[in-house]
Amino acid sequence: MADILSPVEIINFIFDIIIIVIGLICYKKSRNVVPVYIAAAFAVFGISNVVEFLGLDKGYQIDVLFIIRALAYLLVIGALISFLLAERNARASAKK
Repeated sequence: MADILSPVEIINFIFDIIIIVIGLICYKKSRNVVPVYIAAAFAVFGISNVVEFLGLDKGYQIDVLFIIRALAYLLVIGALISFLLAERNARASAKK
C-alpha cells in the first residue's frame, strides 16, 4: 500500500465516482445506454486506482493496471460507437 496518496490520485478517484453517479443519473432520465457504458468505464478506472492504492499491481508478470485501464478505454470506445450507430439509425428512420 502506498504510504501517502498524492493529490492527483485522490482527485482522480473522486472524479471517477462523480462521473459514475452522473452517468447513472443520465441513464435513469434518458434510458440511453451510452451513459451506462461511460459510468462502467470510469468504475473500471476507479478499480484500477484502488488496485494501485493498495499496491496489488506489484509482482505480476503482466501489467495488471494496463489491462484494467485498457478495458475501461474499450468501454468508452464502445459507448461512443453505440452513440454514433444510434444517431445514424435515427437519421435513417427520420428519412423514411
